[in-house]
Amino acid sequence: TQKLDVELAVDGLDPAGLATLSPALAPLTPVPFPVSGTADLRFDLATGRAEGGRLDLSFGEGRIRTDLLASGSLPVARGELHADYAAQTARLRLEKLALDLHGGTTLGIEGQLGGLSPRLVSTGGPLPSSLHGALAVTLAHVPTARLAALWPRGVSPGGRKWAVANLSDGMLDEMTAQFGVTVDPPHAFAGGAGDR
Repeated sequence: TQKLDVELAVDGLDPAGLATLSPALAPLTPVPFPVSGTADLRFDLATGRAEGGRLDLSFGEGRIRTDLLASGSLPVARGELHADYAAQTARLRLEKLALDLHGGTTLGIEGQLGGLSPRLVSTGGPLPSSLHGALAVTLAHVPTARLAALWPRGVSPGGRKWAVANLSDGMLDEMTAQFGVTVDPPHAFAGGAGDR
């Protein structure tokens, strides 16, 4: 069986350029800051489908556009992303997304997303009706005065209200949350996502 290994190395690339390579990379679209690193894909030439892939990227300074925050964006000093795709399980595993949010505050995300068929990764279609996964999110070294700005919309509004009212002067060492995620691919790949 003939295989084709493709490696793309980038230095200071606009993420929108990576997002056009595969629907699996479409979530990079709202990330308007320089990206460096490598993207690797292995194809089975007999079937024309992806067998696996890996993404190792570092980010420069910028802002991530997101409707999850009241400000509409998340300022980032620097960051890194490491992920791999396994065709056998049709799953994208996010090993690590680490973001420096300035002032010593960090955001870390790990998780996985299933339902990404080899055909979808190789050719962009057909899109499934939904994709399911899970994320673990850790926010660390957060001044309490900054907590309200970093608290996502719709996530435990009662907890947010209590924290803002009672934690006025100090430092939150670490806060971790687990989320189940459902993505509507046509909507997500157009620049938005539905999480629950």
